Amino acid sequence: MKAYLHNIVTWWRQWWPAPTTDLTTPQTAAVGTALKDRSLLELVQRPEAQRVFADLQDQLFTRWRETAVRMVTVCAASSGEGASTVALGLALAAARDPQERLLLVDGNFHQPSLAQAWNLPEGPGLSDYLAGTAGLEAVIQPTSAGNLWVMGRGLETRSHTKLLDSHLLSRTLPPLTTSFSLVIIDSPAVSVHPEALLYAHFSHRTLLVVAAGHSRAPVVLHAISRFPIGLREQLEVVLNRRTYPIPRFLYHKLWSF
Repeated sequence: MKAYLHNIVTWWRQWWPAPTTDLTTPQTAAVGTALKDRSLLELVQRPEAQRVFADLQDQLFTRWRETAVRMVTVCAASSGEGASTVALGLALAAARDPQERLLLVDGNFHQPSLAQAWNLPEGPGLSDYLAGTAGLEAVIQPTSAGNLWVMGRGLETRSHTKLLDSHLLSRTLPPLTTSFSLVIIDSPAVSVHPEALLYAHFSHRTLLVVAAGHSRAPVVLHAISRFPIGLREQLEVVLNRRTYPIPRFLYHKLWSF
């Protein structure tokens, strides 16, 4: 795994209380349900959030510039670590460039949130696209960002596990990069569901979101170990909700020596 660790400071800590469950095992979806009571879009559009995600996007894209990264999977070690928030925030940051054409895919069939965040109507989405019952133009919805589209979970009632066949994904996911300059796929926790591993096979990079104080090191290491060795080379870790025991400006002074 590449030794890149990106920090996102706790600008939303007052919105998202720390979990009270046992942290020694992969977490359930209980913490993530707090998002239903808050506006995820409002959260990432706050000025301080925009600055944080713009910095993250600049760091990532500067390093990816020479490797033609067109598809990124965003996942977490366990549920409730903020993967959907990072996916949405990163997409909005990339949308600052009007030349970019971006697609945000809700690949979390268990707890979809991205279409709801934009208050988009329920309609055909990823499941229908994978099933072949709807074409690309029918499953994407425009957003107020102008150059950012969202593909929701979809309406297909067939078991999503049958739709996530590697041969089917190989025919449907890569072509998305011919219509969009960047595709960001939000996926469920690696330790709970297999989708992130499947999406990662067709992505150029995978971001593993780890919330500070949420999952213990063994849980994170287990999540990383689930990726085949070849995919670990494309894996980068985003440390989410980190707190600073002393003011941040002091860190900069200390590092300047």
